[in-house]
Amino acid sequence: MESGLTPVCAEQQPCIDLTHCHFRRVVGEFAVFGTWLKIGKDSEPCLVITPQRMFEGKPAVIPLSSAWKYSQMAFADPQVVANQVRQFAIGMNKDSLAQVIALTDLINDCLSDLISMPPDPRERLVVADAEIVIDGRKRTIEVTE
Repeated sequence: MESGLTPVCAEQQPCIDLTHCHFRRVVGEFAVFGTWLKIGKDSEPCLVITPQRMFEGKPAVIPLSSAWKYSQMAFADPQVVANQVRQFAIGMNKDSLAQVIALTDLINDCLSDLISMPPDPRERLVVADAEIVIDGRKRTIEVTE
């Protein structure tokens, strides 16, 4: 990010714009963002979790394609989840047992929000071109999903 407000994405470089979110909330010591991870021309929903004071550590990023790895209810090995979440907590300078447990619970609580996120609305797929006539003037518009 060059300007701090407008993300600059190089080809095949991950990019996250926290100014464009589907949801954001503060839970305890953490801020949670439901946004989109953009890599090249592709994007997918993701969770971004930061310390409440955003610049105190590295954010944790969980793309939709990896969400299953953090589910306490389904497929994930609890030891693997605990180790990964601890690495997130260390990156945020929040490595106490209570903070790791709080972060694990927060991730698990937000997975359903992540799964229900729509595609990035900035990347609408054009499905048709249409010509319409208004007051005798012909206009061409794009029809998007």
